[in-house]
Amino acid sequence: MAEDKNPFSIISDFLQRPNKGLYFEEEDVDLDSVLLDDLLKKSEQQWGIEPDSLLKYMDIIAYHESKSDPNAIQISDKTKSGYGSGMGLFQYEIERPGQYDEEGKEYINQGAHTAINRLIRITGKDAPEWATELSEMDYDFTMLSPIQQKIAFIADMLEKPGASFKGVDTPREVAEVWAKSHQAGTKEGSPERETIIQKFLKDVQSKYPKFK
Repeated sequence: MAEDKNPFSIISDFLQRPNKGLYFEEEDVDLDSVLLDDLLKKSEQQWGIEPDSLLKYMDIIAYHESKSDPNAIQISDKTKSGYGSGMGLFQYEIERPGQYDEEGKEYINQGAHTAINRLIRITGKDAPEWATELSEMDYDFTMLSPIQQKIAFIADMLEKPGASFKGVDTPREVAEVWAKSHQAGTKEGSPERETIIQKFLKDVQSKYPKFK
């Protein structure tokens, strides 16, 4: 096991930062709503999914990932601190330069970084300022408002090869999209994939019993 060369001081960092979701100027709120609507329309064009359905599925995924807490920090039994690198509603992994996983790989170019890059690519010259500035916060999604986190999630999925909500209509189908294109830590058809899907379904049914 690789030595943790720079223990993750995530709690002190978290407490020293400004109030979550308020780091960016309030005038961004209206622009964010417009951008969210634009991405929902693009999702409808690309996947044929109604905006309300996609928003519902994102809420379901966020509940499983973080219990819908935009300030959530991943709990882990694999680190000295007891915390992992997943942040926010969808537990996107923060950058941790100078820190290494069990295989000795540095925690850089993580999921949060990739998602923000995809958002910037899909929006081009109209990329929101908060997206271009998030690198200064190691791509910590808890610095974003809930709507900003949802914007990044949609852009990430739209740009991710093989990701799609096309034809999704059931809890099982939502779970499969999550497992393949967001959690992405198991192989399709493997026992491990089925295990996490079953955990997802059990978790979600406790919150959304009418979603069958």
